[in-house]
Amino acid sequence: MTRILPLLIAWVLTALTATTIPSALQAQPTAGAAAPQPLLTALPTADQIRMLLESSDARDQTWGAWWVTQTRARNMDTLLEANLKAHLNGPGILDDALVDATLDALIQVGGNAPPLALLQSVYAARPAQGLILLSRVFPRPPVDAFLLTVLDEEAGKGRGLEWFAAANMLIRDRAPGLAASLLKDLQIQAVVVVCDRGSTPCSRTNLGHRSVGDGGGPRLSGLPPWPLYNLVSQNSALDSPGAALLISGPTSIAYRRNILPAGIAPDTANYPRDSETRTPPSPTTAERLLYLEKPNLELIIDDRHTPRGYCRHNDLKASSVMD
Repeated sequence: MTRILPLLIAWVLTALTATTIPSALQAQPTAGAAAPQPLLTALPTADQIRMLLESSDARDQTWGAWWVTQTRARNMDTLLEANLKAHLNGPGILDDALVDATLDALIQVGGNAPPLALLQSVYAARPAQGLILLSRVFPRPPVDAFLLTVLDEEAGKGRGLEWFAAANMLIRDRAPGLAASLLKDLQIQAVVVVCDRGSTPCSRTNLGHRSVGDGGGPRLSGLPPWPLYNLVSQNSALDSPGAALLISGPTSIAYRRNILPAGIAPDTANYPRDSETRTPPSPTTAERLLYLEKPNLELIIDDRHTPRGYCRHNDLKASSVMD
């Protein structure tokens, strides 16, 4: 294996540098000189990566973030965060490429997590990457306050896995206010599913599961491979090699990292994509109650996740179960 790894690295470098050399790493021509010759003939040094990140060209910055991930370069957090902040809400596809490459570097290499204020904006644009990074921010109380707002917002959408990821983190942190949020606007609803007699037993299903594809988007030359993230439930992760656990809980959540080939951008019609589309909407009443571990609550759940339960004291007021 130790002999194969250098050969693989050399092959990757050859394939990438044969087509595109970031402009910041190209030799600058002088008057009457021949065409510039690439300077990048091996893994870039930390100084070369820093040069790319400091470049005014978005493509160079994207390459810099990509090389941070490939080389596990350290102490680049400040430059990565500056580029992320500058391009997070940019209107162009180059902005999207830079944001995704930068978030990938921050997730894969680790180091200091970006400040909470920046991650709140990241969550609005890239929920999966935002939640991954939010799980690493300390101290937790300010993060938990933001995650409580996520619970309220995502509960109203009823379609993604972000609610479960946020709820799992809040349980892990033993965050005050979680019980009140779980019981906020709690409704008991009957869900009717019509099935043909003799068919597979009716069950709660995921419809239109959305995952990040492997291509099909516009071609965009001069960029490195494009990293994409999406959330999946733990059961889905078992069928997805390479999925990594984000946070465990009553409904454990994992994430997938897919890499589009160099020169291919995501399908802009569905990007960034929701994690899942479900029916009936999530979180259901039963799923919310699973997050409440209180001795005065008894809940029976059948195989369709339809609640058939009762509260022993007939009292579901938030004030009676507050932390």
